[in-house]
Amino acid sequence: MKVAPSRRTDYALQAMIYLAAAGGRRVAAPEIAEQMGLSVNYLRQVLRALTRAHLVVSSPSSTGGYALARLADEISILEIVEALEGSLDPAECVLRGGPCYWEDVCPMHSIWSGALQALAKHLAAGSLAAVAADDRALARRQFPVPGDAHRRRKRPDRP
Repeated sequence: MKVAPSRRTDYALQAMIYLAAAGGRRVAAPEIAEQMGLSVNYLRQVLRALTRAHLVVSSPSSTGGYALARLADEISILEIVEALEGSLDPAECVLRGGPCYWEDVCPMHSIWSGALQALAKHLAAGSLAAVAADDRALARRQFPVPGDAHRRRKRPDRP
């Protein structure tokens, strides 16, 4: 099973990291799209969702653009994810589909609910500022590669 952000959430996270690095400067959507290699039209839709969630503010003028609505250390990754994906609170039964009712709880409820709660707790503990700092460290090649990274190391040259 693949547990990963949707494309919309991926764009949102990338845009928020870019805005965090902008240090309060208003940034136009085309600039973000160009610098991050994203589709500007799709990015605008994502930025509207972030604006509706009060994570981003926008100024629709020739000198306007987008900026973070709050300081990056006050924005959790969970807020960004839920702005695009909806609540991580399980509203649907994992086995039966449809609403999850206590009088008809499935045998997976405790495990699945616990896993989602753990994910939400971990995302809530992560701030946009911390992720932006990691991004800068990665760009400088000063970020230690985690043991569970999914990057493949280059194979040594063979004779």
